[in-house]
Amino acid sequence: MKEVWDTVCAKYENKSLTIKVALKHCMYEMKCEDKTQVQTHLESLSRMQEQLDGMGGGLTDTDLITVILGSLPKLY
Repeated sequence: MKEVWDTVCAKYENKSLTIKVALKHCMYEMKCEDKTQVQTHLESLSRMQEQLDGMGGGLTDTDLITVILGSLPKLY
């Protein structure tokens, strides 16, 4: 998943609204199904947030916390 977004962002550095929306959508849809991959999952979300910040459209702290908590396995 990360590779796809890295490719999209590298290809479309014009920082268009469409890319911001697609990246945010991806973040809200992400789920960490494997409890052994939580760190990797959080790193992916962090990279996406950094990309959005670089485009001037990062999630607010509250929205980012919501995304993180909503994406973790129920165990957490």
